[in-house]
Amino acid sequence: MLLLIGSLAIAACSVLFFPRFSIDVGDSAKYHAIATSLVTEHAYPIIEEELYAPGYPLFLSAIYSTLGTSQGSIIVLQGILLGGIALAVFCFGIKFFLLKPKTALLASGMVLFWPYFILYANLVMSEILFIFVLFIALLTLWHSWNVNSIKHTITAGILFAIATLIRPVALLLPVWLILGSFIIARLTSLQAPSARRILIFFAAVFLTLSPWIIYSSIRTESITPVATNLADVITKFDEPEHTALDTLKQKSMNLALFWNPGAGGYQADAVVEKFGAAKYFITLYKIVFFILLLFAGLAALRKTPIALYSWLCIGYFWAVHTVLFPYPRYALPAIPFVILLSIYYLQHMIGSKKVLNQK
Repeated sequence: MLLLIGSLAIAACSVLFFPRFSIDVGDSAKYHAIATSLVTEHAYPIIEEELYAPGYPLFLSAIYSTLGTSQGSIIVLQGILLGGIALAVFCFGIKFFLLKPKTALLASGMVLFWPYFILYANLVMSEILFIFVLFIALLTLWHSWNVNSIKHTITAGILFAIATLIRPVALLLPVWLILGSFIIARLTSLQAPSARRILIFFAAVFLTLSPWIIYSSIRTESITPVATNLADVITKFDEPEHTALDTLKQKSMNLALFWNPGAGGYQADAVVEKFGAAKYFITLYKIVFFILLLFAGLAALRKTPIALYSWLCIGYFWAVHTVLFPYPRYALPAIPFVILLSIYYLQHMIGSKKVLNQK
């Protein structure tokens, strides 16, 4: 209930006080154009010779057809989805991190009021919807491994496919998680999923994705897994005159740039312009973030299954965007795990200190 109230409060404050960001630039403009075409012409357009993933435009078109094209409606719904992310983090904390209820509530509250989650809830961008679906998918998958449920395994596969249709970056995440589960099983006492369960999971992913893959391949007259702009993203920031050594240096820098916690761009400038004190808050936020990241790293040293699985998820986005390009927003799916791991580590340290004091 507290998380619902918090998400509604964020949505209301965002509509009333947050600066409105233009939907006529960047990806926002493309998502808006596709959604508008779906509503008015019942057609899925190719924008600037690129076929975009359908998940977020379909989400927008559902809003446009029922609530109109008001940006306020999008912000309110994305604020509620942010509350859903916080609720998923609470469930993760209780079920898998074995956090105390108050500690899990602290972690979910940090996610709910995380500055850049609030920022992207105010943008016509796919991040909030993607992270919501992704965390429900992860929660369902890990639950299915615990209870040995075929139904939950199929549901997890469908949800991972939907997440991929929102942001194609998740395309290889199921493979990464399954391979990682075998490595974690060798490092811990945890059992890896059975071959039968893995086959069912991948079948659910493939069957959910296949209608769009067939449609997009026919539209583009080439095999298109999810979106045609995926290959462009890989080469977008590579300079043709760069040598292999230059590229290696750039990718090495990307390892660190991925963790740049600032939003950057016109969005951050607009917030600072409206709220002058925001620049000091951003500096404080960066300090807090790197402290949390340190604690999250220390949590991995415990080598518990949940810490390793969390870093497996973080590592996927870190690795993918080291190869691609580390815009700060690309790290957002990793932030809830950083928060959970840091709280998990602090709970363990406080608990250990209490035990020592009692002795």
